Amino acid sequence: MNTADAAVLILLEEETFEIKNLREAYLDYRIKKRILQSVNQEEGIFSFPERKDLEILSIEANAVYPDGREETLDRDDTQSVPDFPDFALYGDQRTRVFGFPRLQPGTEIDVRIRYRIKNLVLLNPIFFQTGQPILRRSYTLIHPADIDVNIHAVAMDASPDRTSDIGKGRKELVWERGKIEPFEGESDMPPIKQFIPALRFSVSGKQKYGEDIDLSSWNGIVNWYLALTRESLEPDDRVRNLSLAYEPDETARARAIYHTILDRLRYVAIYLGIGGHKPHSCEEVLEHRYGDCKDQSVAMTAVMRESGLKAHLVLVRTIELGRFDDPLPTFGYFNHVIVAVETDGKLVFLDPTCNACSYGILPHNIQGAHALVIREGENRLITLPVGQTQGNMRSAFSGISIDSRGTATVVDTMLFEGYYASMYREIFRDRSGKSPEELAKKHFFAHYPLAKVDDVELRGVERTAEGLTLLCRATIPGFIRPRSTVFLDPLIQGLAYGERQTDQRRYPLDLGKTRIGRYRMTLSVPADMEPISSPDSLEIDNGHFSYRAYWKTDGNRLVFNRVLNIDNGIVQPADYDTISAQLEEITEHENQKVVIRKTRQ
Repeated sequence: MNTADAAVLILLEEETFEIKNLREAYLDYRIKKRILQSVNQEEGIFSFPERKDLEILSIEANAVYPDGREETLDRDDTQSVPDFPDFALYGDQRTRVFGFPRLQPGTEIDVRIRYRIKNLVLLNPIFFQTGQPILRRSYTLIHPADIDVNIHAVAMDASPDRTSDIGKGRKELVWERGKIEPFEGESDMPPIKQFIPALRFSVSGKQKYGEDIDLSSWNGIVNWYLALTRESLEPDDRVRNLSLAYEPDETARARAIYHTILDRLRYVAIYLGIGGHKPHSCEEVLEHRYGDCKDQSVAMTAVMRESGLKAHLVLVRTIELGRFDDPLPTFGYFNHVIVAVETDGKLVFLDPTCNACSYGILPHNIQGAHALVIREGENRLITLPVGQTQGNMRSAFSGISIDSRGTATVVDTMLFEGYYASMYREIFRDRSGKSPEELAKKHFFAHYPLAKVDDVELRGVERTAEGLTLLCRATIPGFIRPRSTVFLDPLIQGLAYGERQTDQRRYPLDLGKTRIGRYRMTLSVPADMEPISSPDSLEIDNGHFSYRAYWKTDGNRLVFNRVLNIDNGIVQPADYDTISAQLEEITEHENQKVVIRKTRQ
């Protein structure tokens, strides 16, 4: 293991998790590390979660400095701080913090902590790799033989390195790894948690967490959440007053309710004990006009049901947490709640926390995410759609006129649908003190520092609009120099793909969500000039994306058309070289110059 460039070496990281019964378990955690060349004092700061069902029994920490001096800390030297300091009134999650603030290279730190775990429903994953080299990593699981423990492994073998019976009807399972290299991510890769070696556990059998929960199947989680939210969904007068049962068209009814709820409620993260999973009543949410994702989803679901629609809560795992093949049934797999409504025989998914999303459009971070619909009999994960009522599309139509001084006047019409509409709607609605012209220059003319955006018109900023249209007029002084022959890169809206990495890629390349990008550019040059050379056409279709681009000359006009359609954005390492070469080909194609020449002197 090469540690020449490492700032810290983890000498030892070990955990022993002992299950006594379904209501009690103990966790002993130890980490020992040596500071090699780091002067980052945060390496000496430690934080551990602490809550009612995860009680810290003891902390022992010791630092040995290069001069032989020792420093020892225990639980009395620690501080309990809220996990959400800006929203302390809305959460009871806390962290125990302590540390050694005066580090030097050569310092060795040894920390031991003991937990009592009062609820086996909440088990955290165990990671076998970090951003730092690890000399030795081990995990030991001890449990009664009559308790079934389910194991799910990511990027490693789930089978323990050692298994033994240790008496009194108990089993011991041990996983060990040595000389673990630090994890080094790559640009444009899927969520990192899909590739870090890790173990996840769940304990079968009926347990209690607000309501009875059985983790033997996804249906057990469905039944638990149905019971947990039943009272919260009971309608009251506020719900009845918002109902739209008189509206005969189901889609129109659902659409109106969606926008009504989004207009009435604001998002506030709330995590108080079981309240981290159990929503407030729809009555409370509508009265106080705020709540987190589960609260807002409960309010929307209750109003839709009272309006005669079939609506369901949906548990979601957002994309940044990663997606796993055949994961263990556990509600800890999810971190978000949305709504599904059945209209005209179709299931439409809605996120009440997305204030910029039109009806049927999901935010970028949950398109294609794993989800569990909370309805009777449901027993499988689904994948949320990437596009529902709209696809993810960005179209741009640029008209560029160059005058005799070389100044370009640009008139852009940009059409956004799907998550593009949500993204730019939010950018231009929440401007942070910037004018629309300043934002347009930042997002669409960043490569032209001399550009001046003269006028911006927005249509569809309101969420009820199907899409967003942006009309923009700009001038770019010195776009060309008035010479007899000009070599010009005329593409205002160019594609930007990263260059091929020099080393062999180890992880998939993520080209992004399924989407369509269209661009048409019409360039008009002065009357005494004409385009005499333009690039050839280019077509690529590889199963991941298709790209078609062609140029056309017509008198003193040059026309460029491009269509990029991404169907499957995840490129596996085996295909990377081919796809990367094609991306480079596209970049080179779009970076080619066109030649413009004076027709008379």
